[in-house]
Amino acid sequence: MAKSKKERSLKRVFNRVLLGVGVVAAFIIAFYIFAVVYRGDTKPILSVADQFKPGDSWKLTEESVEPPRIMCAGDVACPSVLRRWSRDKPLTYDELRSLMEATGWEYSIRGVCDPSNLDRYTCSVTAKDYSAAMSIYVWLQVDSSSHGQISIDIRRS
Repeated sequence: MAKSKKERSLKRVFNRVLLGVGVVAAFIIAFYIFAVVYRGDTKPILSVADQFKPGDSWKLTEESVEPPRIMCAGDVACPSVLRRWSRDKPLTYDELRSLMEATGWEYSIRGVCDPSNLDRYTCSVTAKDYSAAMSIYVWLQVDSSSHGQISIDIRRS
């Protein structure tokens, strides 16, 4: 039995709809893969991070650079830079101010930045680099053996 003209027409429409859905699904999947895999240029955020120079007495102990992406994975901001330094003694308030002044960033210091009072030594800095649209967070820590640690976290504003 031959198929009627109406049945063939419906089958053609069904095949075209199915093909259209397949093309759209393939495009969405390709875009999603590109969005996750794409890595942008890290130079702009690294140039901001390089403005913070704690000095020769500090040893860089950790660095993590997350490039710009179309879709950020997990709870890690992108782009972002995290750096940590340590040395044998904690940073004083005057040293912190001097470091921050050298960056040229607009900043505010919060907390107790007095290494003579290690029980209450909680000091942090919030800063902005408006020319690069970056937010900067700096915090200081002192461990039980009075070693100092500086951490800096830079993210796109």
